[in-house]
Amino acid sequence: NPADLSFVYDLGFAPEFQLDISNAQTFKFYEIKVTEEELVKAVENISKRNGKLVDVEVAGENDLLHGIFTEVDANGNAVENGITSHADVALARVKDDNLRNTLSLLKKGANTIVEPEKISDNATDRAAMLGITKEQEETVAGKRFKFELEAIKHLEPAEINEELLKKMYPAGDVKTLDDLKKQIEKDIKKYFEVESERKLKNDIVMELLKKTNLTLPDEFLKRWLLVINEKGATAEQIEQEYDSYKDGLKWQLIENKVISENQIVVSEEELKE
Repeated sequence: NPADLSFVYDLGFAPEFQLDISNAQTFKFYEIKVTEEELVKAVENISKRNGKLVDVEVAGENDLLHGIFTEVDANGNAVENGITSHADVALARVKDDNLRNTLSLLKKGANTIVEPEKISDNATDRAAMLGITKEQEETVAGKRFKFELEAIKHLEPAEINEELLKKMYPAGDVKTLDDLKKQIEKDIKKYFEVESERKLKNDIVMELLKKTNLTLPDEFLKRWLLVINEKGATAEQIEQEYDSYKDGLKWQLIENKVISENQIVVSEEELKE
C-alpha cells in the first residue's frame, strides 16, 4: 500500500575551515638518550639472566633459601594433614626486617617458625610459596609454619665473553663488551622510538587543535551522541565527556582535510607490505 510518508530529521553540517600550516612551523622530535649508567645496568642484567645458581654455606642479601614449609600448632608440632610445601624464598623480597635477618642467619638443616604474611604481602605469592590455591590461602592468615632450610642458592653472574655473545647474537657482529653496549643502546633507542613518535604526533595534534578555528554544532552533536550511544549513557554523562569527544571529532575533521588536500592514498600493495 504505497502512501505518502512525512518524517522530520536534523542535519549537523561539518564546518568549513582553513588549515594554518606553513613550512616555517616546526615541532621537536625527541631522541632517546641512553646513559652509561643504564648501559652498565643492562649488561649486569644480561650477566645475571645468563648466570647459574650455585650452593653456598652462608646466605647473602640477594640469595635464595630453598626449604620446606610445614604447618605447625602453637607448640611447634606438625599439624596432621596440614600444609607442606618445598619452596624458594628470595631474601631480598622478605617483607619483615626481623624475619629477613633471622632467615639470613639460618644454616642448612636448621629451622625457624614463620608467618607467611611476614614473608610477602601478596596473596598470590604466598599461595605459590605454600603450594596451595588462592582460595585456600585465604584461610592461612594467622597460621604458623616451620621453615627448614635445605639449601642456599647464590646466583653467579655469567662472564661477558665471546662465547656468551655468540649465543646471544649468532650473526657474530657483537664480539666485545663495547659491541654489546652499542647494541644495547641501539635496541633501547629503537624500543622507545615509538614513544618519540607518539609524543611528536600528540604535539602536532594539540597545536593544530589550538590554531584551527572550528565551530561545531554542539547541541546537535549532544543529541546525536545520546541517540547512538550503545552503553546507555545519560545526558549528564555526555555533557561531562563532551569536550574530549569534541576534540576527537575536530581532529578527525582536520585529519580528513589533510588527507584530501594532499591526495594521500594508501594502495593495496602498501597495505600488504
